[in-house]
Amino acid sequence: MISVNVVECPEFRELLDYLGNDKIDDDDIPHRTKIMQMIYDEHQKMRQQIMAELRSDPNLALYMAVTAHFYIRKNGRLILRRYLVVFRHVFGSHSGVNFANTLIKIFNELGIIYMLALITMDNTSNNNTMMDELERILRSRGIPFDADRDCICCFPHIINLACQAILEALKQTPALGLSFATGSTTKSYLQSLKTDLIGTCRSVVAACRASGHR
Repeated sequence: MISVNVVECPEFRELLDYLGNDKIDDDDIPHRTKIMQMIYDEHQKMRQQIMAELRSDPNLALYMAVTAHFYIRKNGRLILRRYLVVFRHVFGSHSGVNFANTLIKIFNELGIIYMLALITMDNTSNNNTMMDELERILRSRGIPFDADRDCICCFPHIINLACQAILEALKQTPALGLSFATGSTTKSYLQSLKTDLIGTCRSVVAACRASGHR
């Protein structure tokens, strides 16, 4: 694998200029920053295409992505590494038991079933069932694992749930607030909350994102 930094090498740029047979010059050869931007743009296009295909799949195919976070020792220091190790089509139901069995297969394939520390996930009920099933399977193999202790709930998802709770509370507030409102601005604000403008905006955004025509 060649690093993108090679484009900054004067000899390499001279070679490209020579191979161009006087049809290109140094200004035609992109530099590292430009190439990195081109790579990023292509990645974004591919990502959007994949997401559009997944959203438009009439069968709602299920995929599981597993990211590994671990430390390596280098020069006497611990260095954090993060890798997407699996992106897999999961067959069968969306049940926690099916998720757990799929994860066990992945752990075995990667050879890390005895190296597990914590599992991060969102707070859906089937993930809770998955953790319970993982605990049962791992303990049956003599591997210490606790569904509650060894689970880290996804912090952004917790923030999302908290925001939804706040928005729901705001929507319910006007019923009490309108009777105490005095100024026209306050009444207008409370009336806006009562119509759930925020919820309407979120629904519009969700519909736009799901349309595939962004």
